[in-house]
Amino acid sequence: MRYIITTQITESYYEASKSLFNTIKKHWKDRFVVGFVDFIPADYDGEYYLMKREDIGTYRTDYPKNRSDFVCPQSGEFIDYLDCEEDDVIIQIDADSIIQRELTDVELLNLIPEENQFITVYGANPPNNLYGVAKNLGFVNPEDFKHLEHLPEITPSFIVGKKKTFIDLRDAILTEWDEFIKINFHHAGIQWITSKIIHENFKLKVVDNVYQCGDWYLTFNLSVRNYKLFLNNNIVIFNHTKFNDNKYFNNEIVPCWDIKLGV
Repeated sequence: MRYIITTQITESYYEASKSLFNTIKKHWKDRFVVGFVDFIPADYDGEYYLMKREDIGTYRTDYPKNRSDFVCPQSGEFIDYLDCEEDDVIIQIDADSIIQRELTDVELLNLIPEENQFITVYGANPPNNLYGVAKNLGFVNPEDFKHLEHLPEITPSFIVGKKKTFIDLRDAILTEWDEFIKINFHHAGIQWITSKIIHENFKLKVVDNVYQCGDWYLTFNLSVRNYKLFLNNNIVIFNHTKFNDNKYFNNEIVPCWDIKLGV
């Protein structure tokens, strides 16, 4: 069994993703594999796989309506390109993240999923429910999802599973995708349908947000100290920065002061 971190990026985000690459080199001892979509950078010296957007099942030229040329293979579509074994632990993250510290042995053991299980975190505290998110994202007839009010939305920007589980997730999403995009026009819809399908078809383990959080996640007890994000006075492992490098890791050539967040 190996631990594998993977993420996927398009060419327009390559330079911004180098903060992630730099922190991975410092804090991660296992495999890190990048999926490049429609390009291979000449200066990248790590392990990677190439994806073509026309082969990504959720890619549409006219979806979503709020973003142009949007492609997001994070919820399982990368799995056919990733060289991995059945028992490997795959940690799928967003590229607009950095890793702030090494994981302890106990933390790594806590990320070993059971069969048919995903491990993830919530993107808000308390988490948003799927009915409320459907309304917020402007779904057509959101009242059709009133029955999902009891289900919390998870964040696929940090999701852990085994190979077969990601394959099953991908297949389930693609089965519903064409009908789904008739009622949802927002790029965050991929997070919504991933949450729904995981609740309906898989076992779910939600871990503490010390594994992954962002200073824009509401309403956690967060602070930034010396350019690191803390949750309840503990250093967050994966900081979902949205490429906000003015406050975070920048090749370690940064001044040091504390910023208290108003959350």
